[in-house]
Amino acid sequence: MAFFRILWTSITIAFFLILYSLFISPKGLKEYIERRNLYTELSRRHQELMTANRELYDRIKKFSQSAEFREQVIREKLGWTGPGEKIIVITSEKENPPGRIGEGRK
Repeated sequence: MAFFRILWTSITIAFFLILYSLFISPKGLKEYIERRNLYTELSRRHQELMTANRELYDRIKKFSQSAEFREQVIREKLGWTGPGEKIIVITSEKENPPGRIGEGRK
């Protein structure tokens, strides 16, 4: 009989400790939910970064292997021209009103 009384007391204490740890403790269910949400957000961000990293890796690989791609990037990003080519800049009428040719950009 004493064994069952000790067993019952132990089970009751364990039950209340579990309830305390889940609902009352500062590190209980609320913190678990917050950490789960943080994990979900970090997993999503990690996937986005992995995708962006793969795209950059492919672009670097293409840049190192293709002369045409290098030329295209240099022309677009740096504004370079080839031999005998000229750059023509078209401005709006606000920047270069009629009658004031050549005075648009300063």
